[in-house]
Amino acid sequence: MTKQIELVQSGSRQQVESSANNRIEEYEADGYDLVDQEISLDGNGVTILLVFASGE
Repeated sequence: MTKQIELVQSGSRQQVESSANNRIEEYEADGYDLVDQEISLDGNGVTILLVFASGE
């Protein structure tokens, strides 16, 4: 199993959600599944951690 981790950061929630959705679509097109995600809100904005896995 192959795993990939992506961090998506932005000052605005709307922008980080859009970027995260784009990354999810790209990974799914490459055969990966989203297996976990964590969202963090802090003084610098929003960070989303995406974890993908492929059975290959």
